[in-house]
Amino acid sequence: MWLMIAAIVTGIVGYLFINRFLRSLDVGDYGNKYVFITGCDTGFGHRLSIRLNKMGFHVISGCLTQKGADTLTQLCPDRLSALLLNVADSDSIQKAYKHVQDLLPAGKGLWAVVNNAGISGNTSRIEMCTKQDFVDAIDINLFGPIEVSRTFLPLLRQTRGRVVCITSILGRYPSGPAPYCTSKCGLEAFCDVLRREVYLQGIKVSILEPGVFRTNIMDFESLKSKCESSFDQASDEVKTAYGPDYVKNYVTLVSETMKGASTDIDQVVDAYVHAITSKFPRTRYVVGNDAKFIYIPLSLVPDWCGDWIVRSLINYTISKKR
Repeated sequence: MWLMIAAIVTGIVGYLFINRFLRSLDVGDYGNKYVFITGCDTGFGHRLSIRLNKMGFHVISGCLTQKGADTLTQLCPDRLSALLLNVADSDSIQKAYKHVQDLLPAGKGLWAVVNNAGISGNTSRIEMCTKQDFVDAIDINLFGPIEVSRTFLPLLRQTRGRVVCITSILGRYPSGPAPYCTSKCGLEAFCDVLRREVYLQGIKVSILEPGVFRTNIMDFESLKSKCESSFDQASDEVKTAYGPDYVKNYVTLVSETMKGASTDIDQVVDAYVHAITSKFPRTRYVVGNDAKFIYIPLSLVPDWCGDWIVRSLINYTISKKR
């Protein structure tokens, strides 16, 4: 009996040691590698562009605005090119592909495509969201990364490179809001299928699942305004069902959530960098204490238990401010 336990413990420790060692191996030769990143105006994409540039990579940063592109090129005048990109626009993606092709040396491919662009969308209750709210979130958070990945795969095949996508821990445990969670759950499924399909071509696919981080995607005034307008436009029956305190409770919940959001976005950038530079990147990176110690455990318990915990946490957060 004890010999069996010792053998199991030795096997687990050995696996963890070998896994840690393999994950630490680095691809090197950064100066000859090109990385394309979407959503680089602010937040994770902006910080990642600067980090990779300092490491010696050739970085091609897709920005939604000219201001975002100009800021990056001023901060990183060497080895960084910025282009305008709207991932919800097929023509824009095709123009970006042609632009990247023109930037690459003859016969050179991309080392990595990073699908970072995303929006929070309307965070109101499902009955107060319109179909367009779902379409907007899915267009940018799901169809955008799908089309970018499909378009750029030929350039990744040349280098046996990798696709890196940011989803969310809410793609693993969707507790709301519905448009956002729906788009992120879909992206998780896409990445899982893509990883298996391109494995034999030498292309690796990694997913980042961060918890709540304080970036421009969580603009309090914008979220509050969308909630108020969604409630105002709802039917009288829906307003009655959710009660007159709905907006006030929503504002309290968002406010408290943002207070607890991490400001250390370098945690996410570190995960991105590992996925790009490791010889053996992880398939999933869970980032943030809330993701690791709240949402992952919630994903493992029975549904009834998880539902009760989420409801209790929401009620506790709202009641604290009363």
